[in-house]
Amino acid sequence: MNVARALLGRGIKAVFSQRFPDAYKPRKGKRAAETEGEPLATSEYRPLLEWFSTGNHVEVSDDMPHDEFLQRLSAVKGLPQLAAKHLEPRDAEEAAVAMELVLEGLHQNSILSRERVDGARTSYKDMLKSMLSGLGDD
Repeated sequence: MNVARALLGRGIKAVFSQRFPDAYKPRKGKRAAETEGEPLATSEYRPLLEWFSTGNHVEVSDDMPHDEFLQRLSAVKGLPQLAAKHLEPRDAEEAAVAMELVLEGLHQNSILSRERVDGARTSYKDMLKSMLSGLGDD
């Protein structure tokens, strides 16, 4: 199972890097699109990353009803727009899958943390907050 997850993660990371701008560095040749001196790639992810950095998280599972799955993912600020812009889903089902791919892609690039909860649910959170949450518990 771990080998399958690792292979799936590598595949998602490859697709993500082909379809989405690098969140760590600006796209070349987009100087005119810079906002307030910030690179385009960083500003595209800003609403989503700020949503997570304020303590928000999203929890989904494969067995939840599609409407609830879509509603939870759509609640993440900026996620529906980012997925629509780079993956162009044709309907609500594709939109939900596209949004989950964005979150998983950001996890595979060490920008968001992902935690498996009870084996069936997946929770996405701010990476830094997750890393620091265990400090001081000694």
